Amino acid sequence: MSRILSADSLVEDFISPGQACIKPVEISKSSNAPSEIKVDGAEYYEVGKDGSQKKLETASISLNDCLACSGCITSAESVLITMQSHNEVLSVINAEKDKGEVDRKTFVLSLSPQSRASIAAAYGITPYQAQSRLKHFLSTKLGFTSVHSTDFAREVSLVEASREFETRFTNARKRKLNTHDPVATPSTSDTAADPTADSNSTLPLIASACPGWICYAEKTHGEILPHISLVRSPQQIMGAYLKDTLTRALSISRDRVYHVSVMPCFDKKLEASRGDFEVEGVRDVDCVITTMEVVEMLKEHEVDLRTCHEAHLSDEEYYPSHPGSSAGGYLTHILTSAAKNLLDLPTVDAATEQGVVVKTIRSSDMKEYILEKDGEVLLKMATCYGFRNIQNIVRKLKPTKSKVKRVVRRKGLEPKIGEDKEYDYVEVMACPSGCINGGGQLKPLIPSENEEVQYTPKEWIDAVESTYRSVEAREASEERAGEVLRRWCGGEVVEEGWRRRALYTEYRAVEQNLSNPAFATW
Repeated sequence: MSRILSADSLVEDFISPGQACIKPVEISKSSNAPSEIKVDGAEYYEVGKDGSQKKLETASISLNDCLACSGCITSAESVLITMQSHNEVLSVINAEKDKGEVDRKTFVLSLSPQSRASIAAAYGITPYQAQSRLKHFLSTKLGFTSVHSTDFAREVSLVEASREFETRFTNARKRKLNTHDPVATPSTSDTAADPTADSNSTLPLIASACPGWICYAEKTHGEILPHISLVRSPQQIMGAYLKDTLTRALSISRDRVYHVSVMPCFDKKLEASRGDFEVEGVRDVDCVITTMEVVEMLKEHEVDLRTCHEAHLSDEEYYPSHPGSSAGGYLTHILTSAAKNLLDLPTVDAATEQGVVVKTIRSSDMKEYILEKDGEVLLKMATCYGFRNIQNIVRKLKPTKSKVKRVVRRKGLEPKIGEDKEYDYVEVMACPSGCINGGGQLKPLIPSENEEVQYTPKEWIDAVESTYRSVEAREASEERAGEVLRRWCGGEVVEEGWRRRALYTEYRAVEQNLSNPAFATW
């Protein structure tokens, strides 16, 4: 276990600083422009024509700069000088210590179930023990007031994602009937000016909870953005919920709630920095730290979760997980809900594969889920993990049915179930094995003879997956999600306009600034 918790495993998920990471700047020419730059050791000076010298400031590349740059595609966080980290969290906490209670920030933390499972597996404790012991550490040592599981926000995200899919699927069926074409497929051009509009029929709908995938799509495949779900991720729903409810309950300004999010992925730092996820310059999530950074904080404070005291978890903090994949269970929830609400098939349960045909395509990172009745394929969905599979999905996003049938006929074969139907929904995650194997998760190194338990990387992923699934799981429900939304908006009725603003976002294609896009780093 000690090697699993080693800081030396903080490697392999970064693009190192170099010439590829640039921040273009505008240079204004003037007659008084300096004639030369002087280098003195590690310092740089601007030397004017009159001999005067001015020390030059170190260039700073922020997370927002990274989002706006098309120079790379995925994890580039190590090149960022002003980045989110556990050291930044500790710095803010230390700065607040000398302030009076009236001016001091309120610190809250949200913990992803994947991070919780990784920590629990590493320390040999249960996920809820990990959460309650982390709360004891964070409250007694660092002054945090609460530690929430993002399962709480994922309940809302799952229900809203299902609502979004059912709207699009219904509109797509209406469109097929209106065009009198039983095989017509909605295209990107069908998307309304407002992609969240109820008239939207663009399919397949593709999950958007993975910021690595979103970064890749925005920077290299802007044409498929209309297919991407606009429902916010659990991280961002949790951030907005905590900021809004706490500022109202405590009668304080939004910037006095400091929200830290613990995630299995470095790209979540980029997601939190998007301008869409802030109100009047205050972010919904102030700082994102990874699972590994949490362990670093524990080690720096000489805290061992195996022997740490436990703190009481409130009902809001102690929240059940959800069935389906450890990447969030989006596909299984959406398929099960659509079968019940749209197709009158209430016995279908995609999480247990009841009433659904599941096909593994090459590896467990690519699976198809097919719902058929009386020989007709009613729904076809897929889970797609890892960039190799993502690229295949992107290439095959809009294959025509006629092409598939021609290939089948040419080979003299009967089409297999679902082969001539396009996907209705795809759960996409950038990491192989999904979020449980995120770049910020704890990882075992090459096992040694002195290890208490020896793991290969595959065995460790399986162990964390098993720990993740040891938590009580229940299907997300509209009733519970509705209760959350009513508490959030502070009223008995959740208005549609408020719902759109609170739960949806938008994505934009990033204009290429490379002379040759083929040199993009990913």
